[in-house]
Amino acid sequence: MFSQEKSATPRLNNSPGNGAGTGGTVFPVASTQVGSGAAFKLGIIAEMKLSKRSSLFSGLRYSFMSEKIKVGNYIATAFLSQYSSSPVNNAYVGAPRKAYHNKYHFIEIPLMYQLQLNKGTKTSLLWNAGISAGYLFSNNGLVYDSLSGGIYYKDKKAFNKIHFNSGTGFSARFGEKKKIQWAVGPDFSMDMTRLFKQEIYSGKRYLLYGGITGRVFLPSKKK
Repeated sequence: MFSQEKSATPRLNNSPGNGAGTGGTVFPVASTQVGSGAAFKLGIIAEMKLSKRSSLFSGLRYSFMSEKIKVGNYIATAFLSQYSSSPVNNAYVGAPRKAYHNKYHFIEIPLMYQLQLNKGTKTSLLWNAGISAGYLFSNNGLVYDSLSGGIYYKDKKAFNKIHFNSGTGFSARFGEKKKIQWAVGPDFSMDMTRLFKQEIYSGKRYLLYGGITGRVFLPSKKK
């Protein structure tokens, strides 16, 4: 999984009493580069034939995505989140020293169109494209706040819960004449909904997914 980010310009804080420090002029620690992390998707999909070489499929899918950042020391503090005005009791402050993995858990409903590109009967070469609607039901993601001195902290209210993404991929399908068929190939999708509700300090962030997808098909019995 990859994360696309458009960096925001750091600001200086001249307002005391609203941050992890003691007020005055704060020279913020810059946000660290976001690195790719582990990701996978697992679901049950139903396929509906439109023609001999095309079909639609949809179902229910669980998606896990993650990204890697570096953060400073974990300390107890007290201030209001710049994203949602929620109270924050703990934060990562100071120069980035250790790795932290932001993890995102989604329930998705995909709707994909699939087209067979060749006329083969033993092995089908397939292209698919479509969209999916997802709900972010759990995450441990950190938000970056330069106004409070360049710190990271948790604020679940800062994240968009409803997400829409588009995707495409290719695969080779085997076992056309058998009861159980399977397909494998590269898959790519991009979130069309930004990760945060507001762009205050972390800028525009979108989740990207790229990997190898495998499918197992259980054809319905012919009448």
